[in-house]
Parts: sequence; C-alpha cells; structure tokens
Amino acid sequence: MRLLLVRHPDRSDANYALIIEEFTSLNLTGKAAAVTEMIAMLGDLHANGRASRHLRNLTGTPLMELKPTTRRGQRGGARVYLWLLPDNAAAIVNCEAKAPDAPTSVPKLKVALTVYLAHQRGDSVLSAGPHDGNLR
Repeated sequence: MRLLLVRHPDRSDANYALIIEEFTSLNLTGKAAAVTEMIAMLGDLHANGRASRHLRNLTGTPLMELKPTTRRGQRGGARVYLWLLPDNAAAIVNCEAKAPDAPTSVPKLKVALTVYLAHQRGDSVLSAGPHDGNLR
C-alpha cells in the first residue's frame, strides 16, 4: 500500500507533513519508543495493506487507526490516524502517544476529520506522490 502524507489545509505551505512534525515533537519529549512503534506499524501497513494486523476502524467515522498489539508502556499507547483511499493508498494524518487505556484524543480526531473533509472537497492536502523516503 502506498503511504501518502498530509498537510493541514490551513498550513499547505508547512515544511513538513503533520505526521513528521508530530514524530519530531514526540522524539523531543522523550517518546522515542512510541515513535519507533508507529514507524513499525506504518511499515506493516505499507507491506500488508488492508490486511495489516494493526489497522482498526474508528467507529462512526471515515477514519482508521493503527494500534499496536502490545498494551504496555509508550509502545502500547502509540496511535496513528489515517484514512484509506480506493487506489491502494492510505492518507497518513497524525498520531499520538497516550496511556494505553486512555481515550483517543478528541483534538487529534478533529484535525484528522478536518483534513479528510478538505480532501473530500478537493483541497490539495496529500503529498504529491507516494512516499519517496524524503519524509517531507
């Protein structure tokens, strides 16, 4: 599956996609284990597509999440929010590192829905092409 990174529609001139900004912030706040888990889950999504063992539907929304199989520590609270596109691609929006049993962050979901709705309106929020290793 192709992984397409997104920018917020109000910040289309941002230097980096939302997920890259959030990975950086998490690393700077000592949550490297969560970021490592998120990158591994994205790798599994890339390799296995809709059959990824981490992919879960967020009920009542068009969004999906990547959720680890472990429930311990930073790794257990790692989440990546996205939506699936019909052409074997996923729009990767944002992430969070929460306590494993804590509820999903409403502000994170609001941002993800805002970006999704902008995409549905035809706004340019997706990266220009498949992820090329540049992480921009």
